[in-house]
Amino acid sequence: SNTINWELSDTRSMKFITAYRSQDAYYGLDSDGSPLDYQEQSVDEEESFFSQEIQLNGTSFNGRLSWVVGGLYFRETGSYDYNARFAIGLFDAFEALPGAIIPLATFPCPTFCAGGAGNPLNAIFDAQYLVQTDAEITSYAAFVHATYDWTDQLSLSLGLRYTYDDKEMSSVVGRQIAGVRIVDADVSENWDDLSPKVSLEYRWHEHLMTYLSASKGYKSGGFNGRPSHQLSAEKPFDP
Repeated sequence: SNTINWELSDTRSMKFITAYRSQDAYYGLDSDGSPLDYQEQSVDEEESFFSQEIQLNGTSFNGRLSWVVGGLYFRETGSYDYNARFAIGLFDAFEALPGAIIPLATFPCPTFCAGGAGNPLNAIFDAQYLVQTDAEITSYAAFVHATYDWTDQLSLSLGLRYTYDDKEMSSVVGRQIAGVRIVDADVSENWDDLSPKVSLEYRWHEHLMTYLSASKGYKSGGFNGRPSHQLSAEKPFDP
């Protein structure tokens, strides 16, 4: 990250805030806590972002008004591979049975029974999932904030920020051994918001100040990056 301050005059200055980050991570968990290869999980993820903020700062009216006008650009990309292997060997056990002999409902076999090589119902018992998610996020913002000193004690501050967010996500979830794909989604959505702020401040003396403030916050919406079914992958959550 880097911050550059440029003094344009006695009452004007510009600030440039630039940041970049890149991260690669791999971690795992053997969750059955035994020497058996029964439950294990691993995650392989990559992420990088770049942001650029520009501010113009200044004072007016003999220093009574201080203000800032600025803009922000943010870009992030990431990938997430989640490998979850539960009840390892269970699917293979059903495939090794002589036929469809394990009832899954009250119907007589083999109407709705698992077991036997190639039986599509055996996939229910394949709890070895691979989740592959890729995401791209782009965000823009413009903002203005000003404080006016009515007197040496009384000040009024007003601020306004406009934010626009665009998010894209592709997600594939499959049962690894059975080769069955549960989720295959490629989705995108965007949101925008106008966030105001107002505050009134009174300085009784150098050690005591009273203020009243009201502001609106905003956090963008998004998608479920580790969905368990198609609907949860396609439906975004709201800001």
